[in-house]
Amino acid sequence: MTAWASQQSQTLPGAADLERSYDAHAATFEGQESVPRPPHWRAYRLIPEAIEFWQAKARRLHDRRLYTRDSEGAWLMRALYP
Repeated sequence: MTAWASQQSQTLPGAADLERSYDAHAATFEGQESVPRPPHWRAYRLIPEAIEFWQAKARRLHDRRLYTRDSEGAWLMRALYP
């Protein structure tokens, strides 16, 4: 229901505004078995092959960790030079 009620990333004047919008949309869909997805709503499924974490350290001796998936889907970690 929140996907219908929210104007995502827009300025929210007050919590009561979101509550009113939620209640109005809840009334619209009351009694329905499921709430349809709003036409403006999008979703993406990301399946990463690799993820790198970087942490700054003194003298530019940064920590870098690269995680990759093996053929069975398990994550493997390697340290990388900065």
